[in-house]
Amino acid sequence: MQSSSEVTAGSGAMSSSEFGVATQIQIAGIYEAFYVMEHRRLRRSQHGPIPVKGLAANVMLAVQVLIMFTVLMNFLRASNSTWHVALLRWWQVPAVISAALIATTVVHTFTEPEHTLSAWLSVEVYIWCLWTAWFFVPEEDFFIPNDGKCAGALVGLVCISQAQLIIHKVFLSVLSATCVLHAPHYVIMPCLVSCDLWRGRLVLWWRCVQVVIVQPGLTRFSYKPQGPLCFTKAECTYRGDIDDATGLPHGQGEWSDTSYHGECLRGKWVHGAPAGEFMSRQYGTGAQFQQRGVGYATSRADCKPDRLGTSSLLPEKGQELRYGIGHVEVSFAGGFFPFLPSVEQHCAKESVANMAAALKMSCEDARKDMRHVLSLEVVADEEVEHSTASMDCGLRLVEVPLRFIEGQEAAFVSRSALALAPSLTARDLEALVFIHGYNCDLATALGRIAQTFALGHMEAHVVPFVFSYSGGGPLSYFGAKTQMHTYGLDLREFLSELGYHFREVHILTHSCGAAFFFKNWNDIKDCFVPSRRSCGVTAPSRWVPKVSRAGPDDSRLHLATLTLMNPDVLVEQFVELLPSVMQAAEHLTAYVDNNDGALFWGTWVQKLVPRWYQQRAQPPSTRTLLLGNTLRDVWLDASGALQGSLLEELAQRGRGSKAGADWSDLELASGGDARGGAYIPGDGSIELIDCSNIDANVHNLRHSYYMLNTLMVEDVCEVIGKRLPALYRHRLAHAEANIFNFIAPPKQVTR
Repeated sequence: MQSSSEVTAGSGAMSSSEFGVATQIQIAGIYEAFYVMEHRRLRRSQHGPIPVKGLAANVMLAVQVLIMFTVLMNFLRASNSTWHVALLRWWQVPAVISAALIATTVVHTFTEPEHTLSAWLSVEVYIWCLWTAWFFVPEEDFFIPNDGKCAGALVGLVCISQAQLIIHKVFLSVLSATCVLHAPHYVIMPCLVSCDLWRGRLVLWWRCVQVVIVQPGLTRFSYKPQGPLCFTKAECTYRGDIDDATGLPHGQGEWSDTSYHGECLRGKWVHGAPAGEFMSRQYGTGAQFQQRGVGYATSRADCKPDRLGTSSLLPEKGQELRYGIGHVEVSFAGGFFPFLPSVEQHCAKESVANMAAALKMSCEDARKDMRHVLSLEVVADEEVEHSTASMDCGLRLVEVPLRFIEGQEAAFVSRSALALAPSLTARDLEALVFIHGYNCDLATALGRIAQTFALGHMEAHVVPFVFSYSGGGPLSYFGAKTQMHTYGLDLREFLSELGYHFREVHILTHSCGAAFFFKNWNDIKDCFVPSRRSCGVTAPSRWVPKVSRAGPDDSRLHLATLTLMNPDVLVEQFVELLPSVMQAAEHLTAYVDNNDGALFWGTWVQKLVPRWYQQRAQPPSTRTLLLGNTLRDVWLDASGALQGSLLEELAQRGRGSKAGADWSDLELASGGDARGGAYIPGDGSIELIDCSNIDANVHNLRHSYYMLNTLMVEDVCEVIGKRLPALYRHRLAHAEANIFNFIAPPKQVTR
């Protein structure tokens, strides 16, 4: 006889009367989790992954085929008057084609039930166009009779033949039936899920839920994913921590659902719902999802704490800073879904301390069982000496026993063997602050940085934050820019508080976020310790180094990297403040795209709008250029003065050249790599990445693809997470000066 805490069904399902009190509590808690997971499953089922071609594209293709087929039929009839008569007798041809299209769609519906409504509507439009064109006779169809006589049906003033009328009636009937059959899935079920009726016996009856196994920490039950009329059953299993009082999954756990749109989710659960950090994979397609927490600080008034996805047409600043953590779910492998990224949970925080503590705890939990992969490079003795000389504290020597297999280029080392070098496996946590562009709400900004971390495999020791300002709407370009300087003290307060919890910080900007950073630089520059350059160290480094604070009471941050993606900042402002910025920033990377459409139009708008309205210097002594689409070299020499052809371009000189100097007269920072030596002017702390030729996952405007293009997002994660200069990042090739290209063929190069 089995106890109430461990019940197993050997031959079938069990009724609730067979369970003890504790087991019934556990089952009730798992049912609550089932409602949550069913909502997630229905959302994936209804939306499906982003298709290559949508319903609109398929309808347009069908209409084009209809027009071309009709023209062809008219041409054949003109050449042979009996052709259309013979064509009407060959009705078996469109019948066979229609049957083939229907059979293909049926197979797709049962084997890969994604976008089934769109698939059926598309094939119905194809069949309608086929039969309409096949039975089209110009003298009988779609004409205006002069004598008022019509052998078919008179629709308004247009006469339609009886054959065409039957085709249209059948098409509209089938189309209506298809919509009615899909109504329960796309209309009724979402309504039930969104109301309290879903959390009760109705869903248990509709899904035919039957308990199979109940044990401490394990519950398994079966259900019918499509309701009572479904012929197949799926199994759900939960293994993990459970709250004894409520029976709800709470803690670390794994949910497994074997239905096509079900998922295997492993991670943290809070009161019956997945929350915090988790990984998930859809059972039928293998699409994978990830959720992580992203902190934020904002003083924008157009984005309420309970509505992070809202923004106003006109920028609006609030009175005080507020903080919080948004748990963002993103797609990162397999199919990408249109409703992701999405802020699934949100919790407000009273201070930076509370926010940082929660995020640091999540990062530490994620790093506990992580398997570390270290890089072992064999270099020449002189390169070791050069690297040692360029570092503030030199290289440490540690004897480590390596275990390897003869003939393989891989070795293993135990964690205990690295006890004398703990920083190799337990790096100090570092903060990353993302500043978004204009026309961007807070939820979108959180989603973009979470997508960047997931797709780029960001190192686990980097903790993400977003500083959000009111970016207005699509027509608020100058309104957002002219108010950026009002956020300077808020950004200073946030960075100052962040310094009590982190030593190293990385700042990542996109589009107008670069202008925001430079406009507020004078307000925030005292938040950072001086860089190596400001201390007189100008030798290049193999990695972006760390810098120590002045003393125990010094809470300033070290600005390790400053990364500008498609920067919408005026070159005149950039070159004016760059020497001051590099006194604090250890490394600067700018991703430039000469074909950036948004920056192209932004340049022309700023040329046409009066400078006084843009808060620019008068009179115009420089050209109107934006850094994000102006690929010209720029660097700092040993004295800290700016050099490069960007200055000549700004001053309306040397418009036709890219090279701004004779390389033989410049101070070069050698950094020969495996691809054959490359020499960078200055100390290598400033690098420009040319994105003009990458086109995978790049839209026509070429402005906001940084979090989806794997080349760019992985390169960004390498410069921030691994602190690698461009010369040592394997996706880049040196072009000239301090300009690098991505190693990627364009999409038109196919075989």
